[in-house]
Amino acid sequence: MIYQLSLLMFAISVNGIPMEDFFPFNGTKVCLIDAINGLIHTNNTLDANGRSIDDIASSECNEYRLSPNDDASSQNINIPTTFPFFERRFMNVFINTNGVISFADPVPIFTPEPFPIKDRFMIAPFWADVDIRGTGEVYFYETIDRNLLQSAKRIILRATHQAAGFSRFNPKWMLVATWDKVGYFSSHTDMTNTFQAILVTNGQNSFAIFNYLDDGINWNKGDASTVPAQVGFNFGGEMLQTLTLPGSRMENITDIDGSSNLKNRGQFVFRIDAVAFCDDSIDTLYPYNEGKLCTINTTTGLVYTNSSRKGGRLELLDGVNCTEYKLSPNDDGSSGAIPISVPFTMFQHTHSKIFVNTNGLISFRKPFPQPIPVSFPIDSEEIIAPYWTDIDITNTGSVFFKESLDIQILDRITDDVNVANPRLTAFKAHWAFIVTWENVVRSNKTASSQLQPFTFQAVLTTNGRHSFALFLYQSKQMLVELESATDTCKEVQVGFSAGAHYVNYLSEEELLLKSFNNRSLHQQIKFIFQLDNNAVHQFGCNTKGAVIVHQKFVPITGGGLLTITGACFALLNKTLTCKYEHTLITGIIIGDSNTALCPLPLFNRLGKHVLWLSVDNETYHFHTEVNIVPEIYQVPDVIVTDMSGSVLSNHLLIANRTYNITLRNEIWNDHYEVYTMMYNSPSNEWKNGTNLTQSFKFKPFDKDKVTPTIVSVIRVVTKIMNGFKIEYSSSLFTIITRDDMKKVCQNWMKRDVQKAKMLLSVIPCSCTLADAESNSLFEDDIKCTSQETHPYWSNLNCKTNTGAYKCVISKSTMYNGAGQQCCYDSNGVLITNSTGRGTIHKTSVHADNYISHFEDDYFPYLICCPDSCDVYYKRRQTDNCFDYIS
Repeated sequence: MIYQLSLLMFAISVNGIPMEDFFPFNGTKVCLIDAINGLIHTNNTLDANGRSIDDIASSECNEYRLSPNDDASSQNINIPTTFPFFERRFMNVFINTNGVISFADPVPIFTPEPFPIKDRFMIAPFWADVDIRGTGEVYFYETIDRNLLQSAKRIILRATHQAAGFSRFNPKWMLVATWDKVGYFSSHTDMTNTFQAILVTNGQNSFAIFNYLDDGINWNKGDASTVPAQVGFNFGGEMLQTLTLPGSRMENITDIDGSSNLKNRGQFVFRIDAVAFCDDSIDTLYPYNEGKLCTINTTTGLVYTNSSRKGGRLELLDGVNCTEYKLSPNDDGSSGAIPISVPFTMFQHTHSKIFVNTNGLISFRKPFPQPIPVSFPIDSEEIIAPYWTDIDITNTGSVFFKESLDIQILDRITDDVNVANPRLTAFKAHWAFIVTWENVVRSNKTASSQLQPFTFQAVLTTNGRHSFALFLYQSKQMLVELESATDTCKEVQVGFSAGAHYVNYLSEEELLLKSFNNRSLHQQIKFIFQLDNNAVHQFGCNTKGAVIVHQKFVPITGGGLLTITGACFALLNKTLTCKYEHTLITGIIIGDSNTALCPLPLFNRLGKHVLWLSVDNETYHFHTEVNIVPEIYQVPDVIVTDMSGSVLSNHLLIANRTYNITLRNEIWNDHYEVYTMMYNSPSNEWKNGTNLTQSFKFKPFDKDKVTPTIVSVIRVVTKIMNGFKIEYSSSLFTIITRDDMKKVCQNWMKRDVQKAKMLLSVIPCSCTLADAESNSLFEDDIKCTSQETHPYWSNLNCKTNTGAYKCVISKSTMYNGAGQQCCYDSNGVLITNSTGRGTIHKTSVHADNYISHFEDDYFPYLICCPDSCDVYYKRRQTDNCFDYIS
């Protein structure tokens, strides 16, 4: 059988694709293959040090090139996976100088033969008499690099228009072979050809991509050939499968760089396997209703885990206890404000929160419960409406939503946007917000006709510069209903509204980038809208603006690496400077990826810190926010143990005792650098302290002096590369000179000076937990919370408030820096006279300097309780709620 794939041949004056659209070649660690004996030279020079491929470590060569030759081939290249080529699977491949990739055997033949050829298995991007003794190079490499595989996938998706099953093709391995400026026999250099062949597979399905440089095909045969080049492929098994491109073995084959079976001149894509794509791989909605699901009460705004009886606040649960949320049963309800970790731009406005509304729309400024839709635009509102209608989920249906940085989801979104418009090839999604209305129904009180339950989805995405909304519908009948609604009363509205920018479905189609998969009644419908002011023709890498940080929370002790995406870092200078307020640290950009890493310093205060990034050490091109939390919320990377092996858990190190250091996620290396950082209260700065070894002890202070509290942290430096350091941190600790905690507590009391009128300045406690949870002046104290409300943090187990069920702390700091803590028992009653009670904080948790809170309030509790709690409570009184006004 002759295998044919429909071709779209262009008669055009400008030929080929630009070099920047080629897959990369001639990169780092290029090893030279001797075309005569097959030996490999890692120094890129033919000398006496050649080795066989079996003697070459994989780390020595990233890429190979053939030595100058005529009619030679590479040695047998074993590949780590089987490559399906129609009915057979191959585990090796040959790169042939004469423009051919072959399986089973090399192909040194310089004059092309017509296809089919029995017992030949070859892919021929340009089979002709190539001679690189005078000019040109032949490069090749195999790769599993995710970015390169995704680039190949997007080309394949454009070629197939995401036909059934193809959108689920996820390549696992790729071979890139490039013939760069190659001459022809006999050693001619007056004309050269540049072309490329890429083989891609997921282990079951395979594709070949051919690239031809713009005006890069200039000769068609060598001096010893009577027949011009041939382009195509040949499977010479029992069932012959071949393809010969028009122009092959003819003089005008040099016009191949102006032809295509795609819209890109000089590029071809062929499927070359015999395995059917499964029908069940047709596009579905993006994943939802998975992971840690929590419910938001649309009346109170409180969040409940699956097992909780009492709700918590969203800002403390996001991404920790809950990876996804659903709305409680309601009619015309809303989620309330959902804080998002990445600023989302919708034309002229940038938003940091989102409202998910039951009635099929997303809003940014306020809840939008209105059941009856109106035509866009709507003044002073930014609204995204995948299906705005009167939806009632009181008895049936659910509304799910989540924020996602999942690589697979982001890659799929990137593919969808790029396939929708090939001009957007530089766009790469780095953040997504996915809302799913599942099996919802129209309300009986407004709908003129009742539909069966229906499901649809909205996906918001951004790369920090460009923003998109994707609308997905599982039933075409929904849009049929929409079209009929536009002719009568307006029961359904689809589109978006943002001031002068708006789309009413079926009335502003010029803003609709693409609709596809519109195949049958039961198959999915998808629309993609651009939601920013940057014109489509200006699409490119995000070289300035907001970027995305992947860690939800960062401990105040810092340490480790912050992962950042959202910009095309790979196209910029590899130098990276990370600026945390006034602290400058050298970062690093990972290879050719678009991921940056910034080491985390020690911080002073909690809350959001702005991080600025520079790629030239002068201009800070990018920015993001880092959310700093108390270090006790997370397990430290540097573990301190005593001689018995017990882990330090009370933040107290006793002088003259020996302690050991280990790393949580690494095996200890004696070359690691260890030192302390000590906090200087007067200047509010961290300063270098003492150098340590893995086993260490601290010298005692003068026993006759009242020693100050010195808050410290141990830092371990594991790597230093070109100024880039990777450091890890221990928990905060302080050094005491005696084992007798009563004496240490009395020592603290002597030097503790209570702030004037501290009692009069703080917010009074609510008498009941219910009032406290509804009081906007307070928030949950993560140090003391319940398993039901905060299972992730519950391991802290109210250590500083033993016996309490839950505590809250004041959100704001008083003029003198003080704060309030209120604790409640399991009945929700304020505790005023036991060890579980809350206290006034001399320095609020939310003060500009959290370390001072640790020094002034947390450390004293550790040394005074339980033996001398009465001393502690004399200095840190408990509010009795007498002054509380509900």
